[in-house]
Amino acid sequence: MATSYRTILIHPGARSFTSAGLIARFPMSMVGISTILAVEELYGSYTAAGLVSAANFVAMAIGAPILARCVDRYGQS
Repeated sequence: MATSYRTILIHPGARSFTSAGLIARFPMSMVGISTILAVEELYGSYTAAGLVSAANFVAMAIGAPILARCVDRYGQS
């Protein structure tokens, strides 16, 4: 598997692009656990934390296709 990564990352600009993408995605992976920990700390209830986290993911599941459609139609800028 390291060989296949090496063949991709040898191209000019590939390492910096991959590194930037990895760093940019770190906060997205922390949303779920940080939401649960923050709500549990605030309200003292894992049930409330789970409900807030579930509402967040449902909103993202509904909003992502709408956002993608708008980006396809109007562009990113």
